[in-house]
Amino acid sequence: MAQRDITLSSSQVFRLVTERPERLSLKILMALLDILDCSMDDLIEPIAVAGAGGGRRRRRAEAMRPAWPGCDRNAPGSPGEPVTKRIDRSLLAQQVGPLLVLLAELEPALETETVVAAVREAAALPTGQRRIAQEVVDRPDLLTGQAAAATLPGVLRFIDALVRAGATTVVAPLCPRCGRQRPLGRPFNGLRLCAGCTRKAVAMPCGRCGKLRPPARRNDNGQPVCQPCWWSDSRSWKTCTAAATSVASPR
Repeated sequence: MAQRDITLSSSQVFRLVTERPERLSLKILMALLDILDCSMDDLIEPIAVAGAGGGRRRRRAEAMRPAWPGCDRNAPGSPGEPVTKRIDRSLLAQQVGPLLVLLAELEPALETETVVAAVREAAALPTGQRRIAQEVVDRPDLLTGQAAAATLPGVLRFIDALVRAGATTVVAPLCPRCGRQRPLGRPFNGLRLCAGCTRKAVAMPCGRCGKLRPPARRNDNGQPVCQPCWWSDSRSWKTCTAAATSVASPR
């Protein structure tokens, strides 16, 4: 979420994970779809609403209610139970069959259950699992150090899971800029970089202090403004709610 400029409080995170959210902004929804490697149909489950009472608006709200973790509709055996808990492991193995064949050649010591578990760890939903399997099968070099060019972040999670399971031929990718083995983030010019290299790649001269830093905002003239300069700008200040008196303090 932080990589997508979304800040959530601890209480918001708790409600998002354990409860069914009453309201969900489009920005957060699109971020969840990207993080989980899923589509709208996987995250929001349409249901038939019995009865004609309540009006069109209430029926539409009921039909678009998310099948969220912690919701009563996610109880075992209910229609809202996560698909990955209802799907049989053998069926998942059939869906990612070409991936299992590929891994059997690269990592003969790894069992099928280990590979299937790595796929499930990389993506929570079947759509994301199939997309990861398809990309790896189409580009086997991703497993041998070229995963910085992966289009799906779930591919990196899949490789990390295989490495933790004892894979030797499959290796975690190095940052293509600094050459260090660090967690890779969002892509930049087609390659995923580590956090430090991403900050350097997006850095540009600040329109206020002139230092080469990642931009946090842009001023009225469209020039980039770094985070320290934005913090010193009175437009970023908020009234302190913890103090007894109203004091403006930068966030």
